Amino acid sequence: MTLFADALQQFLQHLSFRQYSPETLRSYQIDLTQLANFLTQSFNGPIMLDEITTDHLEAFQQMLIFNYSSVATINRKTHSMKSLFKWAFSKKILEDNCALAIIPLKPRTHERHFLTEDKLQQFLQHIPHPTIRVIAQFIANTGLRISECTQLLLADVDFEQHLVHVLHGKGDKSRTIPLNNRTAQLLQHYLHTIRPKNSASLYIFALAKTGSISPQYINSILKKASQQMQHPQPITCHILRHTFASNLVKRNIHISIIQKLLGHANVRTTSIYMHTDFHALQQAVHSLES
Repeated sequence: MTLFADALQQFLQHLSFRQYSPETLRSYQIDLTQLANFLTQSFNGPIMLDEITTDHLEAFQQMLIFNYSSVATINRKTHSMKSLFKWAFSKKILEDNCALAIIPLKPRTHERHFLTEDKLQQFLQHIPHPTIRVIAQFIANTGLRISECTQLLLADVDFEQHLVHVLHGKGDKSRTIPLNNRTAQLLQHYLHTIRPKNSASLYIFALAKTGSISPQYINSILKKASQQMQHPQPITCHILRHTFASNLVKRNIHISIIQKLLGHANVRTTSIYMHTDFHALQQAVHSLES
């Protein structure tokens, strides 16, 4: 008989031993703590792991569907739940895996939002924080994930060869990203004029007070900048990453190259960036008249 709370801690420790990234561990902890709170309310007290049934997990998923509009968020939390019970079954803590019957939601098929060059420049002008403005430009020119960006060390940037070494990307995978001249100059300017002087921090993007900068703080500043420019939806670091990918697609860069730059394990993930804008559709239709 194992308490759910104990099993949760053992599972998180297991993920830590497997060298999951701090950001991934944090996501699992948030998702499974939410599940723990839901089950505690349902049982009106502490629960044993083997008391949990498929019905309880389906009720949790229904609660997620009611409270979250993002299918990706719901499916992430569902995956965290299923992973916990799969692990418990593999360790023989459970005789049956009651999460097997829980089916993730079908993803909505829609094109990713991105910024045109004009909109990007307009957005950058609305970011008051100089370090975050540089980070926004950097992501839009390299396609790095925000977690990769905030974990980037000074030693990870090779200014002589114009390269950025991402050593702990998603899934703890590494890749090397070339820098164009404009982005290399942007970083040099940041290091010489914006980054706190005499900072002992090893992170390339550092604030004077903390020696680092959090993804949450960056996105909060970007959200305010989006509102100030009256953009119809918040512009996040992820949208800047989409912008990088979309700009490469428009320049007819092969999808396999874009996949490597973005650090996608599967080219199908990259294919969502293959936008067709309305102007291109108009040109295609009008070409029939010539």
